[in-house]
Formats: sequence, C-alpha cells, structure tokens
Amino acid sequence: MLFTFTALLFFQISTYHYETLDWDINAFLVTSLEFGRGNLPFEYQYENKPPLLFAIFYLFSIITNKSLVYINLLNDLIICLILGQTIFLFNTEKKEIKINNFLPGLIFILLISNVWFHPSYSEYLSLFFIVSALLIYKKLNSIYKYFLIGSLLALSSLINIGTSIFLVCFLIIYFIQEKKIIHKIFSTLLGFGFIHTISISVYFFNGALEEYVMAMLFIPLSYGGTEFSFSNSITVFLTSFISYSFYIYLLLLVSISIALFKVSIIIKNQNIKFKNIEILFFIIFSLLFYSLAGKGYYHHLIFFLYFVSLSSIWIRNILNNRYFTIFVFVTLFLSLNQYKDQTFENIQNFYSIEDSYPVRSAAGTIIKKKLDYENIFSSEHVLLLYYLDKQNSSYIVHPALYDYEEITSVLIDFDKISQNEIYVNSIKNQNIIEGSKIENINSDFYELDFEIVNQHLLNYWDADSKLKIFISKK
Repeated sequence: MLFTFTALLFFQISTYHYETLDWDINAFLVTSLEFGRGNLPFEYQYENKPPLLFAIFYLFSIITNKSLVYINLLNDLIICLILGQTIFLFNTEKKEIKINNFLPGLIFILLISNVWFHPSYSEYLSLFFIVSALLIYKKLNSIYKYFLIGSLLALSSLINIGTSIFLVCFLIIYFIQEKKIIHKIFSTLLGFGFIHTISISVYFFNGALEEYVMAMLFIPLSYGGTEFSFSNSITVFLTSFISYSFYIYLLLLVSISIALFKVSIIIKNQNIKFKNIEILFFIIFSLLFYSLAGKGYYHHLIFFLYFVSLSSIWIRNILNNRYFTIFVFVTLFLSLNQYKDQTFENIQNFYSIEDSYPVRSAAGTIIKKKLDYENIFSSEHVLLLYYLDKQNSSYIVHPALYDYEEITSVLIDFDKISQNEIYVNSIKNQNIIEGSKIENINSDFYELDFEIVNQHLLNYWDADSKLKIFISKK
C-alpha cells in the first residue's frame, strides 16, 4: 500500500510548481470562500458545480491556510484513500493479500499519470463516495447498509450532479444480484432523498431556494441541447494516449479487452450472475456519464478509467496473471522515470514552490502597496480573488462560463447576469480589473507593474497566458 501511494504522489507532485493546471479548480476555490462570508454558493457567486464541492474546498482552505500546494496534496490524499478502498474491495474472506488486489490501483495510477488528470477535479471526490458505497455493498452486513449506500451516492451527486446516474447503476445491480429488492431499493432511495432534503432545506431556510433550483435543475437540464459526438471524442481520447505513452495505451486497451471478453462470455452463456458483475455496469454508466456531460473533457472519463482498471481482477490464469503483472510494473517504472527529475526538484523545493506562483506574487504586490481592492472584476486568472479574499463583481466566477450559452441563457432568464456581462462589469466603478482580453480599458486605469516570477508557471496549458491587472487612478 505504501508503494502504491508513493507511486501516485510521485506522478502528482511533478506538476506542483505550476500555479494553475486547470482553471476549474481556481473557480472552485474562489466560490468556496462564500462560506467564510456567511453566504451559500449560488447566492452571490456562481460556479457550475453543486454546493458540497465548495464546502470541501473551503475546509481544505481552512486546514491549509489557503496554501495551494497543500490543497493539492490533500486532494491527492483523497486519491490515496480511493486506492486503499480498491485494495480492500477485492480481498478474500480469508484476509489474504494477493498482488491481484493491488493491480487495479496501480493500473488506475498509470491511466491518470498524464498531466490531463493531475488537477484536483470534482470527479475524484465523487469517486471516493461512489467507491465507498460499493465497498459497503460488498463488505458490510447491516440493516442500515442500503440507506448508507443511498446517502453516499447523494453526497457524490452534491459534488458532481452527473454522478446521480450511479444511483440507477446500483438499482440495476440489486435487480441482478439481490432478493427481496423492494425494501433495499426503498432504503437506498430514502438515504439518497434524506441527504438532498437536508441540502434543499439549508437553501430554503436561507432564502436562496430559487438559486438552488436554478443551479441544480434548470442549468443541468439545459445541457441537453449541447452538440456532442461520443464516438469521435472517445476515439480522440484513446489515440491521444499513444503520444503520451504507448505502453499505457496498451494497458488501457488490454483492460478494455478484458471487460469486453467478459461481456462476450455473458452473451454466450446467457448468464449475468457471476462474481464482480457490478464492474461491467459501472464501466457502462461511466461512459454514460461522459456522454451526458456532453463536453468531451478528458477528466469526465476519470470514472471510466477507474472502473475499467478493475477488470484486471478477472485474470485467473496463473501464467497470464504473471505476464500481466510484469507488464504493469515495467510500465510503471518507465513512467516514473519520465517524471523523476521534476518530481525530485519539487520535493526539494516543496516549502518554497508557492513563492514562484505569479498570481500569488501579484496579490502580494497589491497588498504591499496598500491598493484599494474592494471592487474587483476578474475574467481570467480568478485566483487573484482567492488570494485577496474578494467576490467577483460578476455573478459568474469561472471564466469559461461566459461562452456557454446553455448556462448564460438560464442566468439571464433569472436576472443574474447581463447580455454582455464582461463589458458591463468592465465599465462599472471598479478598483481593479483583471484580464488580458478585456477591451475598453479607459484612461482612468493604469496597468499594475509587478515582478512575475517564471511567467510560464501561470498556466500549464496556456504558455502564452498573460497576467494583466489594471488599477483605478481614482
């Protein structure tokens, strides 16, 4: 287990020197600060995720004193917990610890070793609760078992609303594997409904029920109009692995092939009752989650990568198992070697990494110069809001959401934003305006002169990204 956790952290730490790996996480952090102001998410700031996610990120901020490096580490420890759950998920009743129990976790580590999957995505937090529900289903004998499963799935859906489909997955599994299912289905739905009732009640008694319904119902339903080609997106995703690592690409194909082979056996024997059949359903519903998300982002496939990695437990032939194990470990060590230089450098400089973060440096300059930052509009590097602990003047936090008509149309209907939200906020009476693409910056503002340490550390995916901050002269 120690080796498994170390391997994961070895990959993840290799990118700690970048301030931004994905701007989703920046938006999560900014929105989470609403709890510290006595507000709820969606009341005054909007980010396109359910409220429990922001509560968790706010807790991380408190624990780490808003240190991004330690927040990344906490999120990586969540993945470690998932790996630990995976190891115990397939232990035999005799408490035997076999190498087979570790292979799924090692395969998952390899599949998410690419920088695509390094950020602290909501999928990892949701996956923790989903795997917890699966672990309870397979291991716990209690009258509260099914209520707990429903409750855990509800918590997952309050982190990522799309994971509600795994509730359907569990109900189908009940039909296949269980007897007297009516009571079990009722208990699961009761647990699911209980948690959501608490969530709705919190918003109702705080007078923010309208915002909650808007964010949790109307906006998710608006995604139905998004154009998306599932087959093309999956093809691009699979082929992109070749340029990253041919060995990991082969590992993914083998894992998929094992699952497909199991499906062929089911069709041939016309029998779906066999050990660990639930894995196939989770793979199917993971792909359904990706399809319903309708954006084609790679991180939407994290659930699929996890559950397809579990297919290795079906390798029963001793010789095949040995060959496959050797292949996994060879691939692992080759991949670790690819990241070793940057990982060791980041470990060596762990306590000073944040000193090189550009937005953090800019925020420090603003505070040091005692500039007025009461009213801020940020349209790009919203971490500035996080460091200064300020709301965005726009209701929208995430910079990309301005371009999603399925979201902005609903926000306009609810009178939360204007038709031209960026322009409207750029001409308001602001103290600070942040954004390299904002037009119409008038002569009442001057550009802040600050020292940027390693400009390329601003954003991993956008090497040309520039941090521009304009200060009001008034």
